Amino acid sequence: MMNIFGDGDAFYSLFEVYHNIEKGMNQFKGNVGEFSLNKYMQHCSIPGYYKIVSNILVPFGNEKTQIDSVFISKKAIICIEFKNMGGWIFGNENQKQWTQSFSRSEKYYFYNPVLQNRGHCKALAKVLKTVPENIVPLIVFGERCELKKINCPNTSVISLHQLASFLTKYEREHEDRFTEQNVDAVHKLLDAYIPTPEQMQEHITRVKRYTEGMECPKCGTGLELNKTKYGNGKRAYHFDCANPTCAFTRDASYAEVIKYGDDEDRAWAFSHLM
Repeated sequence: MMNIFGDGDAFYSLFEVYHNIEKGMNQFKGNVGEFSLNKYMQHCSIPGYYKIVSNILVPFGNEKTQIDSVFISKKAIICIEFKNMGGWIFGNENQKQWTQSFSRSEKYYFYNPVLQNRGHCKALAKVLKTVPENIVPLIVFGERCELKKINCPNTSVISLHQLASFLTKYEREHEDRFTEQNVDAVHKLLDAYIPTPEQMQEHITRVKRYTEGMECPKCGTGLELNKTKYGNGKRAYHFDCANPTCAFTRDASYAEVIKYGDDEDRAWAFSHLM
């Protein structure tokens, strides 16, 4: 087949522009999510003595992990994982993948935030030199989604608008475990893990290299780009796990079709970007 893009320079320049736009939009949504959580935490009124530290990078094995927010009071140290997502959310505590649904035919899968936050709690406990049981996990979703069927008996999963009432209720129902001096000491220690812009960019780059890998998140086998053609001339592209015993699949973006497809695939994807 003739290469309709010639030597490819013009095409890949256009692809780079699109890819940067797509990357910028994803970064924008992430920044908006972090901003909404931080703004909420700064302005909510909770009884008692407490401190809050947000967006920290703490050691986790040979790497570092990002913790969205930590609520420190005389009652508890609460490790908050925030998800700024839309659609309907389905999941249970021990599933590896949760589901984000916009319709019966439009579904996406993401790593279980409860399992993700367990790692954060362990990392936080190690930094604070305490047992993980002393760290309370909490999952908070943004206002753009609706929590549908969530089954998590051991971890609270709430919406952002419920956060103040959740923390207030927790403060009122639990006895003091720490002193104000303890709260100040923990806050000072964690405050030292707030990254510089350069450190955060380095972390984002490392995470990006991992998440852009072509490995199945369920079994670790490589992913293959496939397409489904319909009678009306329409088509859909998706990544499927090469392991025949694994049913993992996910939709492919136009940028991914351009990056991993052949000339015909790239021409189709590029036509939908114009």
